[in-house]
Amino acid sequence: MGRAAWWLRCSASPPGAFIFAVARDFTMLSVGRALIGLGVSAGLMGAIKAFTLWFPLSRLALLNGLYLAAGGIGGLSATAPAQALIEPLGWRGLFYVLSGLSVAAALLVFFVVPEKRLPGHGAVSIFVDDVDALHADLVKRGARVLKAPKDYDYGLRDFDVADLDGNMIFFGMESKKAS
Repeated sequence: MGRAAWWLRCSASPPGAFIFAVARDFTMLSVGRALIGLGVSAGLMGAIKAFTLWFPLSRLALLNGLYLAAGGIGGLSATAPAQALIEPLGWRGLFYVLSGLSVAAALLVFFVVPEKRLPGHGAVSIFVDDVDALHADLVKRGARVLKAPKDYDYGLRDFDVADLDGNMIFFGMESKKAS
């Protein structure tokens, strides 16, 4: 789940909290609670997805366990502040506050958390002294060459390879055939 998809899903929580706060019957309370659940579920799935992108496979069990433990501790530790806010605000007021905090969290993640480029979506250009010698060496080593060395009218000679993740690497030099 990318950042934009996470944000869209997480954005279900603020209106859910608002609907829950203004609800006058069981149906509206249920709709509000369902939207809150949908929005909050983005937190779990977003974290698990982020862990798979940013950390090695050998660390996933530990990270997921720590995340779930932190969520449980957060749920327990939130009861005292919630109880303190219910007295002056009432339970509806508390859900208005939660709605606002949900908006703030969604915006913070949308504008602060960077997207991680997935394997196979990157590219880099490297200028070298001898494209043909490097090409021959990489072919001998079994590199996945996508395009053999070629001269272009604009004065460049280059070739393309792909790394093990599918990212493109372009090796180039000034063309000797350039006018």
